[in-house]
Amino acid sequence: MNWRYRVWQFWNALWAEPRSEDRQFVKQFLSAELIGLFERLDRSEQAHAVRVCRRLMAEGETSPILLTAALLHDIGKICYPLQLWERVWIVLFAWISRKLGIKLKLTNEDLESVSGVTWWKRPVVVGQFHPQWGAEMLRNQGVDERIVWLVEHHQDTDGINFDSPEGVWLRKLRQADHTS
Repeated sequence: MNWRYRVWQFWNALWAEPRSEDRQFVKQFLSAELIGLFERLDRSEQAHAVRVCRRLMAEGETSPILLTAALLHDIGKICYPLQLWERVWIVLFAWISRKLGIKLKLTNEDLESVSGVTWWKRPVVVGQFHPQWGAEMLRNQGVDERIVWLVEHHQDTDGINFDSPEGVWLRKLRQADHTS
C-alpha cells in the first residue's frame, strides 16, 4: 500500500469542497438529471471524481464516454453514504485481508441488509457493491451502456479483456481512480 498517497487522499477528503469551476466542468459532461445524482455524492467523492476526469483529460483523453464514466464511477455510493472513518476502514480492511490471506465472501443477504450489518462489515459491503448499484441507477436513467459498463466494472480485474476498446478505457479509468 502506498501510505503517502493514502495520507494525501485522507487529507483531501477532510478538506474537499467542490469549487465553482468544478461545477461548471461537470456540466460539460452530465445532463441535469445526472448532475442531480452527482451532487448527492459526498463532497470529497465529488472532488475525487473531478480529479479522476481531469487526470484523464491531462493524459489526452477526449472520449465523452470515458470522461462521463470518470465523473460517475462512484455514483453507487449515494445508496449508502459512508463517513470518512468508514472509507478509511475499507482501505485498511483490504490491506489487512491481503496480508492475512483472508478473502471475505459477501452474500446477497449482506447486500440486502447493508443497513443492519455490523459496523466493520457495512463499509466493506458498500465498497464492494457500489459499482453494481451505480450501474443500475445509470441504466434506469437511460445512460449509454458503455458508461454503465465502465461504472459497473471499475473495480474489476478478473475476466476483463483489457485489450478490447472498453477494456482499454477501463484500464485508464482504474489507473486514474487509483492515483487521483
